[in-house]
Formats: sequence, structure tokens, C-alpha cells
Amino acid sequence: MKKTKFIPLLSCLLILTSCSKNVYNSTSSISSSTSTSTSTSEPEITDDDLYEYISDDDTESVALTKVLDKEIVELVIPETINGREVFYVRENAIKDLPNLRKLVIPKNIVSFNVLNLQNCPNLETIEVSEDNPRYVVENNCLLNKEKTTLVKGIKTSIIPDTVTSINYYAFSYCDIKSVKLPKGVTSYGNYFDHCYQLNDFQIDPENTKFFSPAGSNCWMGTKKDEDGKLCTFIYDIFKDGHIPESDTEIKVDNNGMCYGNVEELYIPKNLNTDNSGTMNGTVDTSFGSLYNVKKLTVSSENPYFSTVEGSGCLLYRKNSITNYEVYKLLYKNIVIPEGVTRITNKGNGRSNYWSRMLEHVETIHFPKTMQYVNVQEGLNKSTLKEMTIAEGNENLFIKNNCLVRKVDNGNNLLLAANNASIPEEATYIYSYAFSGTDIEKIYIPKNFYYGGNIAACFENCNNLKSIEVDPDNKYFRASNNCLYFKSENAVVMLVGDASIEEGIEKFGNYPYSYTRAGSTGLTSLKIPSTLKSIIYQAFKTNYHSGLISYNTEENRSKFPSIFDLSNTNIEVIGDSSLYGNYNLKKILLPSTLTAIKGFAFGSTNIFSLEIPDSVKQIDSYFVTGCYSLRKIVVPNLDTINANMFTGAYNLTDVTFKMTLPRFKKLITSSSGDNYLNTLLKSCTLLKTIKFLEYEGSSRYIEVDVDKIF
Repeated sequence: MKKTKFIPLLSCLLILTSCSKNVYNSTSSISSSTSTSTSTSEPEITDDDLYEYISDDDTESVALTKVLDKEIVELVIPETINGREVFYVRENAIKDLPNLRKLVIPKNIVSFNVLNLQNCPNLETIEVSEDNPRYVVENNCLLNKEKTTLVKGIKTSIIPDTVTSINYYAFSYCDIKSVKLPKGVTSYGNYFDHCYQLNDFQIDPENTKFFSPAGSNCWMGTKKDEDGKLCTFIYDIFKDGHIPESDTEIKVDNNGMCYGNVEELYIPKNLNTDNSGTMNGTVDTSFGSLYNVKKLTVSSENPYFSTVEGSGCLLYRKNSITNYEVYKLLYKNIVIPEGVTRITNKGNGRSNYWSRMLEHVETIHFPKTMQYVNVQEGLNKSTLKEMTIAEGNENLFIKNNCLVRKVDNGNNLLLAANNASIPEEATYIYSYAFSGTDIEKIYIPKNFYYGGNIAACFENCNNLKSIEVDPDNKYFRASNNCLYFKSENAVVMLVGDASIEEGIEKFGNYPYSYTRAGSTGLTSLKIPSTLKSIIYQAFKTNYHSGLISYNTEENRSKFPSIFDLSNTNIEVIGDSSLYGNYNLKKILLPSTLTAIKGFAFGSTNIFSLEIPDSVKQIDSYFVTGCYSLRKIVVPNLDTINANMFTGAYNLTDVTFKMTLPRFKKLITSSSGDNYLNTLLKSCTLLKTIKFLEYEGSSRYIEVDVDKIF
């Protein structure tokens, strides 16, 4: 039987409010109830003194964003704050608590978006309410109810044998010293990111895919290489670990050796890298975050790699025994040896992602023989202070703290350090050249041009406040912190407080329609009525780029909490266009909108979303990773994508502006099979869905999910 009742259509979404409060110091625990003073002479302690949070009027719920008491010893996450349910703890809400020893999770906290627990070195105990519908704790591990997925670990965790999967960053910034990986875990990931104290890593000997040689502190395994040959692979190396010698070839996985605290790295004679590539088969990210290497040595018998003492460079043998190129940068202060000509793209033209190594490099000296440097996407936070070049280099020069290459028709800007600016001599810029630097103002000189994704050249430059162009430049113009291509009259980059001119229709330049014009320190934006679409990745942000820096709390607050498009004439919101905007709490959409592409609003912190009736197409995963999303109103679509709600784990209130028979028809194939379970797979908290009572009605019926078919 259907559970049916009549309800009015919910009104338009209300604007969220954000509260940032004063610190209250206490050596006792924080409980879920509001504290009161015992003496009339002492101030009353309220929830606003204890927590930073965001509250939503429409859903009457709260997301905890910060614990303010830095002296807290025992933290009981509150069930309510100021009378509203706390259902979600945001990433980094619980961190920098040096005295915290115990964390208690109540029944209503059913989702953690990478619960960081960074800089909580004394956290020894984690507990969860028996009534929590999703989580249990065993051996100080936060697990799913089935005890098959490890959600979060702490320094005292012992991974249960029942675990077969581990969430990404489950032990991130954890001071755990000893780990035994169970036999059922057969996938590798960044589970132990920044676990710099992990000096005892073991793997159950019954694990059929992975192993760790005694005393090596390495995560190793077997898999087929790009030629189909079964090989030994090294996936990671942890504190004080060393790569074992082997009579057979050992390959470094393309995501391997990224997270360990290794000061002395030895490359044995049979070590190579995997040429198969990752990230769509294009990028080698091995050695990605070995920040603490102070001594690098390579076996003289290794046919692939070499090094020069003191250089900090791992060199890759290109064509002959004497022809080497830089493969990875492993020291803070790099001296590229004489004789080296370029930064390598290793194997089949694939990029080696070397720029990620610039996250910790402070100085680079280029030799007289250096000819070329190609910076790739992925630079997160540049520490690069200074570049120098040997006298007599005929290919490169340094000006305004930029490395510039001489070419027949001008000068190409290859790489910028902090405190850099575009030199007058530069006529062309390579993608990601300034990525991650502290540049605050862009000045584009007279003879400068770039026909591609110029926003990517300044990706993750979160301090950018203004942009100017020489009035005689043939290609660009700028106004109100917007950069335009003159030939197409299209906006291609936005910085600071930006206002796009009325009359502009294009966002990005053909054929470079992927231009991320908003990923460069944007703090506010005015969109004209003439703009018709928000393009692919226009405002996308992630750990390596974007509107919100993941490095500082200050930059987290830059992007407006409300993205208001309601008074625009936008027709299409492109793929991943707002993806990863962590502080985005509300999205207001225009009545002209017809299509929302995949991942468009993914990993934002919106609580509720009302989609206009004009929308007829919604693609897969458009709200994936929206852990705070509780309520959504969906119009009468032409089709319903089976993965539309995938990754929206906390949806509890869903309304479809269509009748139940039409909904059932749209999710049923010609063979009679339906994909309701796929559609609602992530929505385990959703018990009922609202549908129109009949075509043309303004009233809705509420139907139990398990009784739709």
C-alpha cells in the first residue's frame, strides 16, 4: 500500500547564514547540550561560543564547520546546535586540537567528508552511538555497519580483518606508527596521506595482491604491466623504508611512492617506472610527495636512472648511457647537473608530472646545457623562491623571476617563481607557468599573446586581485578584473572582484571551450544578462586549483557562500563548472536554464536545491559529493539519468514535479527492467519521495521508496 498524504509545494530556497564565533577555553568535554554557568558572575557559555557552523532555514539543519575550544580533551559532537539538528561534520572541522583524546560521534552524524583530524596528535579513542544508522567502531576504527569499509582511522587503530575497502584519506595526517593491511584489501589508494610516523607497515600474508618484504616498510604487489607481463610493483614507501634489491625488475606504480617520510632514498639496480600511465593514461605521478628526501643514491647498475651527488635530481636515461633528462626533483634546493638538456616526458610521450615536485622546491639552478622546461597541471602550492641559470646558456634566460625560452619568433615564458611578473620580453606563456605562485596583479605587456587556456597559466593563484593589459596589445583587453579576447569578445579569465560586461555572450574561447576562467582567485562575480552558458570547468576548484585554496582557512572564506544566477539568462551549466567550491552553500538558478551537465555542482556544500521547471536535462553525478545536500526539487524532465543522485548521501527530502506513473515510465527500460535501485543507491536515508497527485495538480503525494514498484 502507498503511504499518501497531501502537502503544498515548497517555497523558494532561503538564504543560508554563517556564524563565526569567539573562542571559549575549557579543559572539560563539550557535550551535546548547551552549557550554563554555575555562577552569576561568569558569562553563560552558548553553542555559539563553542562551535563555528552553518545553519539552513529551509532544512532546519546545521553543518559543524569548526570546534573553537582548542583545549578540549573529550569532544562529544552535539546532536543539536541552537535547537537544530547537526547532521554533517565538514572537512577540517575537527583539527588543531592538541589535547583531544576522545571523539564521540552521535546517532545523527551520518556523513563525513574526509574527516581530517589533522594536528590532533593525542587522539586515542573514537566512539559512535549504537543508534547511528551508518557507522560502528571497532579497534578505534570508524567503519560502515557491515564492517567492510574503513571510513576513518586514528593513531591507535588496528584495522579489522573484515575490512575489504578503505576510504581515501582515511588516515590522513594521522600519527599512526603501525599498520597491518588485512587480506581482503586489494586496492591501493592515498589512505595513508601524510602519515609521517608510519614506520611499521605490514600486510597480511594471505593477501593475494599485496605484500611487504620484512623490514622494507614498503607497500608492494603484483600486477600486469602495459605489455601484459606480470611484474612486481612498489606502491608506497613509509618512514625510514627502503626499496629492496631484487633479481627481477621492480616497477614503481604511476601513483606510487607518494606519501612516505623518507629521508634517504636508494634506487636499486632493477627499479623502473610503469609506462602505462594513470589519469586517462597520460600522467606519471610517482614520487609525488616525498618532501623530506635529503640523500638520494642510485645503483650504478640501474639501466634507467642515475643521479649526481648533491643535485637532488633523479635523472632518467633517455637514449644512451650519457644522455639523461631530469625525471623528478627530490630536494628543496635543486642543482640540475651540467649536460642535462630538458625535463623529461618519460615513455611514449607521456608527461611525468614533474611540476608536482615543485610543491616543496625552494630554489632551482639550471645548467648551461638546459634547453627546455615543460610545466604540467597539478601544482598545488609553490614554495619556489628563486631560479638561477648558468652563464652562457644560449636557450634560456631569467627575468622578473621568470624562466624564459628564446625561440625564433619571440620568447616563451616557461616557469615563474613567487614574486614574479610577466617580463616585457615575453611574447607567449605556457600553461601553468605561474600556477600556485603568490602573484597579486597580472600585467600583460604589449607584444604578449596566448591562444589557449590562459586561465590555466595562473591556476591556483589565489592571491590575484587585479589584471591589466597594455592598451596596444592586439589580442587582449581587460576591464573590471575580466580578461577578454578582442577577436571573439569572449571573457577568458576572472580575478578578484569581477564584473563581466553587458553584451558578452561567450565564456571561453573556441576551440578551448574548457577554459577555467574562474579558477584564479575570484572573490565575487557579476554576470550579465547576455551570457548564455557557463562552460566546462568554468569555476571548478580542487586540491590543485581554484577559487578556494585548500591550504589556508583565510582563502577558504573568499568565495561567496551564495552563487546567485537567478537574474541571469544562463541556459546551460557545463560539466564540473562549480565542482569543488567547498564554501558554496547556496545556488540560485535562473528560469532560462535548460540543461545541467555532469558534476556541475559536485562537492559543494549546498543544503537544498530547487531546479527550475525550464530544465529538461540533468546529467550523471551533478550533485556527487554534496554531503550537506538534504533537500532537492526536480522538474518534469524528459529523461531521468540513472546516476543523477549518485554521491548525494544525505538526501532525505526529494520532490519530483511529475506524477508517479510518469516517473516509473522514465526509469523503466523497454525490456521492463527499472533502475530505481541504481538511482537511489547513495540515498540510504531517503524513505519517501513526493510526486504530483495528477498532471496539472499543485498538490503532491508522498510515496514510500520501497513501494514505488
